[in-house]
Amino acid sequence: MNLEIRIATPTDADAWNTFVRERPMTHHAFAWEWRDILHASFGHEPRYLVAVENAIVVGVVPLFLVKSILFGRALVSVPYLNAGGILTDRHDVASALAQRLEEEASRERVKYVELRHQESAAAHLPSWAERSHKVSMILSLAPSSDEMMKRFSSKLRSQIRRPEKEGATSRIEIDSSSGVDDFYRVFAENMRDLGTPVYPKELFRRTIQAFGSRCRTSIVSIAGEPAAAGITITQGHGAEIPWASSLRRFNNVSPNMLLYWSAIRAGCEAGEQYFDFGSSSPDSGTYRFKAQWGAEPKALHWYYHAAPENIPDVNPKSAKFAFAVKVWQRLPLPIANLAGPVLTKSLP
Repeated sequence: MNLEIRIATPTDADAWNTFVRERPMTHHAFAWEWRDILHASFGHEPRYLVAVENAIVVGVVPLFLVKSILFGRALVSVPYLNAGGILTDRHDVASALAQRLEEEASRERVKYVELRHQESAAAHLPSWAERSHKVSMILSLAPSSDEMMKRFSSKLRSQIRRPEKEGATSRIEIDSSSGVDDFYRVFAENMRDLGTPVYPKELFRRTIQAFGSRCRTSIVSIAGEPAAAGITITQGHGAEIPWASSLRRFNNVSPNMLLYWSAIRAGCEAGEQYFDFGSSSPDSGTYRFKAQWGAEPKALHWYYHAAPENIPDVNPKSAKFAFAVKVWQRLPLPIANLAGPVLTKSLP
């Protein structure tokens, strides 16, 4: 076997993305574009690993060196996204990549390595610790939006139609940065209200620029003011909405129902097979919200190469963050928007 595992360079971009596209069920987190997006937005150093055999890519690991003031140095695949880890069709390649990851951990002197797998990888990572604390919520799509609507309960259909009856309007921007400002107004205020530091606007601008027509920005407005917004990214046969928010002061109109319906409807019209609502903690409020649409939970598998005491706990609802969350919720929005992008570098 003439297998070589090395750090990928920009010259590997086309071969990397070809390998990923040939696996249509693969999450968009494996796309090469994230290498530049996350480095430019957060400053994290890419350490993308590529396995090559006879000049052909046979495995990849999108990886970043994250230097956190809260959790120390770490190698993460992929920070800020709901997937990552080792992608290959072969057990021998997966095992070789896992060994290289452990070598990189020693070389970089990190506290832990984190791989965010959507499928179990225990066979390739027998000595790694595993956490399955989150699930993806996956909705199978109908061939048309009319048929999709018919699948919903009468109660859900009524909830979807209510915002428009109250005067809400929706639009979708495709391959356009014009909706980023409206999206970010909603997203930033909602993150502040949740007590969570907001990502930099640059992240969303760069994502839309990099993925082009694969990005759809959905915006719901009430009386001309953005009230709910989300960004959907397509990959293969489906799409995920990794970022979505609505403003609390419009809760009586429920613009989030129209937001998600517009994103689901667009997926049906594009001929996509599934809609990924993103990750949730089982039995949480967001889990129940997504389940009402008919979305089914799919366990996520996060693996750690680390001493037990070094495995991070970044759950904002944990007791250690409770006070910080309350303080953040009281910040004036301009201050939260200024400080948030700095802090998110330490919360991958």
